[in-house]
This record gives sequence, C-alpha cells and structure tokens, in this order.
Amino acid sequence: MNNRKFEEMSQEELIILIKRLNAQKSYGLVWEEKTEDVALQCQKELPVLEEVKEKSITNNPNEHPHILIQGDNYHSLSVLNYTHPGKIDFIYIDPPYNTGKPDNLFIYNDRIVDINDTFRHSKWLSFMYKRLSLAKKLMKPKAAIFISIDDNEVFNLRLLCNKIFGEQNFIACLPTVMNLKGNQDQFGFAGTHEYTLVYCRDKSEAKINEFSIDDEDEDDWIEDDIGLYKKGANLKGTGVNAPRTKRPYLYYPILINKSTKEISSITKEEYKGIYDKDSKTFDDTLVRRLKNKYEKKGFAFLLPLTNDEYMSWRWKREKVIDEPYNLIVVESGSEFSIYKKQRPKLGDIPTKKPKSIFYKPEYSSGNGTAQLKKLFGRKVFNNPKPLA
Repeated sequence: MNNRKFEEMSQEELIILIKRLNAQKSYGLVWEEKTEDVALQCQKELPVLEEVKEKSITNNPNEHPHILIQGDNYHSLSVLNYTHPGKIDFIYIDPPYNTGKPDNLFIYNDRIVDINDTFRHSKWLSFMYKRLSLAKKLMKPKAAIFISIDDNEVFNLRLLCNKIFGEQNFIACLPTVMNLKGNQDQFGFAGTHEYTLVYCRDKSEAKINEFSIDDEDEDDWIEDDIGLYKKGANLKGTGVNAPRTKRPYLYYPILINKSTKEISSITKEEYKGIYDKDSKTFDDTLVRRLKNKYEKKGFAFLLPLTNDEYMSWRWKREKVIDEPYNLIVVESGSEFSIYKKQRPKLGDIPTKKPKSIFYKPEYSSGNGTAQLKKLFGRKVFNNPKPLA
C-alpha cells in the first residue's frame, strides 16, 4: 500500500489490508524460506531404492526383514512416504547441529553453511521443516520422534516442532550429558550436555515405555521435610585418618536430648578449650567436666570412641549445628549412635518412568567414538552417538 495513510485508502483497499493483517501469524517461528534442489527434484522425479545384495542384512526368516537405506535423507524419506505412510512406530534423528564449526559443517544445496553465512539459521530451518514434515507423515498415531540437538538450534527446533507436530504433542526436552569432563573450549562454562527433544504424533495415543522395578527398591527410602533419605554411614570416622590426633578439630562432644533425641552442642568457648594447637594436646580434664555438666542437665554426651580409642567425627562442629536434619539418632538401650542421612543422587532412586535428564556415563560421546573405532579400526564419523 506504499505506506499510505489509512484515511487516504478506499474501502476496498482497507478490506484488503485487514485481510492481509489477519492472515499474518500473531505468534510463531518465522524464517526466510530457502529453496532446496533435492526437494524440487523430488517434485518431478520419484526416487527409487536399489538393492545392493552384497550388503544385505541377514534376518531371522521368522521375523520381519530389516532395511538399511544409504542415501540422501530427503530422497529416503520421500520413498518411505510411498511405501510406509503411517506405518512407523518410532523415529530417532541426529540432524546437523548447525554450529558453523569445521567439525560440524552443515551442507545445503551442496554448499557448506559456515558461521559467516547470514542465512544459516533460515537455511537450517528450511532443511529441517521439509524433512520433519515428511517424517510426520510416516508416523503412526502412537509414534514418537526423538531428536538430538544442542544449544545452537534447540530453541528454533522446539518452535519448529510445535508448528509441525503441534505444541500439544510435545513430550520432553531432555538434557543429555555427552561430556562428563565438560568442554573446556566453551566460553564461561564447560559444556557437558546436549538435548534430546521428544514429540509424538498424537499424545492421546502415544505411550512411553516404563521400567520394571521392585517395590522393595522404593521401600529403602524414607521421606522427611527435606526430601527422601536412607540411613547412611556412621558419623564417627573410620580408617587411618580417623584418630583424633590426625584430625584434632573433628574431636568434640555431641549432645543429644534423651527425651526428644534432638542434637545440640557445647558452647563455642568450651569447644575451643578442648584442643591446644600450639602444644598439640587435648584437655581431657575439661572434657570430663563438660560430660558431668551436660549429663546432669539430661543430655547424652557423645564422643567419637572406638574400642576405647579417641577418634574423630566426619563432620565439623559447625555442620552438625547447622544440619541436624541430615542426621539420624539411633538409641540402643542406654547408648546412642549418630548416622548420616544419605540423600539421593540423580540415579539413586529407581522410578518406573525414565528421568528427564539423560546422565549416565555410558551416554558420553567418547563411548560412541570408541565403539566405532572398534568396528572400523579408525575414526570414521565426527560426534558419533554411543550405542547406549
């Protein structure tokens, strides 16, 4: 409309303008569509699969045959859309990450898309949109698609998948630890993870498999106000460094209220008097006086003793004062013991549903490299995914 003012437009022109505005997206991913030679070719010519018998995969005659297709992914998806529309249960793809770096170059229309290409995101989105649209047509209603990706395109891919599969069919964005050591070349933070993006064709039909676990595995854990825990190690130290002479500042009494089993401490001044760092000696006379004082007040007076030998605690006095909720008091007759509460790490508690972080060491990309080297005797691909 050549930037004319509204009052200068005719009624017909205003109606056209309103229709154009209504047709525009109010929210979503917008990119400059880039034509691709392979897509134009497939509009005119039907790709045909040719069997290479010397590379055939031996199958059990009682099972369905397996097919490995080697070729351009657009060609392959186009063929499968003729042979297997709506027949696929599961799709996993490992697309170009579009980092622009030499070890992960993205090729579009037979040209390398590097970090200096100002249209590299548009080209990548055009590339992915065509292929994901073809992949969707292959999926059964219950099917899921898992896509590996990293920070370079994860947010664009999420919006693109919302457009193709529908936001309502998003399942998860799973951080996936690929480098336990962390990439020291990254700025600011040592990168340890990528992502696995999960969508389905129809969430009302889809089902993600669950693990089989015994109820006994869950029964080991108890829950308090902080969270889950189970009985851990005795707070009393063991091993060659446990004697108080090795760790003198970890030798001190812990007070336990016999009625409530609450943990408390002697005063800071009393604690300071127990060990003299200059003479490297312990004032056992003071400790006996403190024992007599606090036992008269109704406290159990616990010292780290093993076979009448003075030992040390695993925790500093300040930590015992600050975190009594992370300790368990066990009474046996007239004796008391203290144990640490073992809080769960990421993989400690078995669950039937897979956790939303893929974190196991066997997922490291280094394992993928090692597995391929074992097969081929050399490195044949950059950034391979491990079998696990």
